[in-house]
Amino acid sequence: MINYSLNLTNAIESAQTPEDELLTIVHEDFVKNIRKYKMNYPFALKVFGKRKAEAIDYDLLNSGYVGLVRLSASDNHYEICVAKNYFEQMMKNNGIVDFRKRLKNLRATGVLIAEKDRLVAREKIIEIIDLKVYIFKFQFNDKMMSLHNAYEEMYFDKIENSDNKDFLSDDEVQNIEECLGGE
Repeated sequence: MINYSLNLTNAIESAQTPEDELLTIVHEDFVKNIRKYKMNYPFALKVFGKRKAEAIDYDLLNSGYVGLVRLSASDNHYEICVAKNYFEQMMKNNGIVDFRKRLKNLRATGVLIAEKDRLVAREKIIEIIDLKVYIFKFQFNDKMMSLHNAYEEMYFDKIENSDNKDFLSDDEVQNIEECLGGE
């Protein structure tokens, strides 16, 4: 009976909350679609170190269509900002209909950074355009390696092995524009 109770307790503790599921989807989308996210230099410096961060051609990488990843001001976590329309489409694609409730819970715990009376914030992801975005805070931990590996594979390998530096296909650009359009 004690073993059963311990196993049940461990299963409950390791179970993913609905909020964790939402954060996992955001993080996995970022890693999968890394080319569509803008990255600031302090974040690159923390992920790669100085030599590789200085080698990045930010004009190629910082398209910033749907999101931004940056180092927090306190330097102890990083933030992924996701355009509101893109985020809502992502939730729809993953069958999550109660995302607003989850966002409220994340704001209450300090994981979601938002305006005082809203769940969104305004951020310049694309030059001169303020977008409504959801800003999520992530701690530097084991996810850091997945970020590093994704950038290595996407950016450094492509640059070294290809003459084609146009990372976004026409289909990707059209999809991005659809995600950002409308309110």
